[in-house]
Amino acid sequence: MKKAITSILLLIILFSLFSLLEKVSSGLDTKNVDVTDVIVSSTDPSYVRLIAGYYKKGVTRERLGAYENALFSYTSCCTKAMELLSDKRMGREGVEKVLPYAIAAAYRKGILTHRTIEGSVMKLYKQLEMYQDANITIDEVLTVISNISTERSMNISPVQYYPLYYARAYNRFGWAYALLNGSAWKRYIIYTPADTITMVDKSVEDIRLALTAFNIDYSRGAVSEWFITNNVYGALKDKLTDRSIEHVTFALCFNAYDLKVINKIVEMHVLKKMRKALELNGDGRTIQTLNRGRKIFTYEDFMKPGTKDIISVMSQFLEIMK
Repeated sequence: MKKAITSILLLIILFSLFSLLEKVSSGLDTKNVDVTDVIVSSTDPSYVRLIAGYYKKGVTRERLGAYENALFSYTSCCTKAMELLSDKRMGREGVEKVLPYAIAAAYRKGILTHRTIEGSVMKLYKQLEMYQDANITIDEVLTVISNISTERSMNISPVQYYPLYYARAYNRFGWAYALLNGSAWKRYIIYTPADTITMVDKSVEDIRLALTAFNIDYSRGAVSEWFITNNVYGALKDKLTDRSIEHVTFALCFNAYDLKVINKIVEMHVLKKMRKALELNGDGRTIQTLNRGRKIFTYEDFMKPGTKDIISVMSQFLEIMK
């Protein structure tokens, strides 16, 4: 009996040691260490340590629930990163150090904006300004990426910046939802439902753009789960390696350094969120509901019972992408 108990205790100790070694080998225990502490070293240029400091503040504030202050820190990080990236004297090494922060800060801002607004008692004009500001930030980072690719002949993989399309889609869904609810609240049409549903179309297009990074094309109809999983694996196999630019970018975006954890998050984005959002968009009832909304231009039409179905669809998109 004693031998059996001793053997069980030894197994528990060995399992605990194995778990500890696994955490050390992954480079990060995310419960106690910020990703920036692992990525940034004392030998990095001062400008990298500066933007890393802004980003770390944003992550810490977000974790503590100080969302508006977190948004301010992400904006500061993004602004400084884009200023550095716009300098054509910066070489490839500098771009590879700074670009992950620009992408990650814009991504977190796009995701956090709706979370900040959701359930708040913020005035409508401020909500709309925040959604617009997040959208502008993401647009600006995509423009910087375009300029680096075309003007400086640096190849940037779409896999690295797919999170920007994901965040812009989510932010636009939230923006459209706020506009529709705002019209009911204010008792006048703030932005016509027809135009608001165009924002939904743009969100769907962003999801399609994000999926093209993994060579997944939904324009011809539904795609099998096996095909999606295989393509995500193929796209990440060579790019998502230790300390690669994609690894650093995703580690910052998702605050997770372990490659297996990052793989699972990307797979969840593609399979559980973006795929389901496209399936909802292609559903016959959704198409019928949104088409009904495209014909609403007056407050009288907006207040008819069918409008609640349109708002419900918006809510479903948000819930899927959350």
